[in-house]
Amino acid sequence: MCNTPAPAPSRSSASAPRSTRIDPALLVAPPGDPVPTPAEVHPDERALLLALDRLPASAHAAAQQLRPSLLCTYLFELAQTFNTFNAACPVKPSEGAQLQLRLLLVTATVNAMRHALGLLGIPALRRM
Repeated sequence: MCNTPAPAPSRSSASAPRSTRIDPALLVAPPGDPVPTPAEVHPDERALLLALDRLPASAHAAAQQLRPSLLCTYLFELAQTFNTFNAACPVKPSEGAQLQLRLLLVTATVNAMRHALGLLGIPALRRM
């Protein structure tokens, strides 16, 4: 018996999974739709935004100190913060500016996690 790995699945467009990108039209504010003020932003939305803002500093610290575990800790904390946000601030029933804000936060979280996992050499899942 041979211990060669199974061939990787082809990446042809016919077998590729359907893209889960957000429709850009949802991210554009309708005319006359006000942008949420800081007082209208839910505390869990703010916490997620602040967690996302820590990515560059976490990546820099991990690289400078040669400690990838710092980036792993950041990813774990970001996942916890996103989970709290997702439980407290459901995206689907939201409308208008609130929907746009929450969609942007979800998209930014996906991008941040994908980037940080990439820095660690870990491929990100497309869907969970």
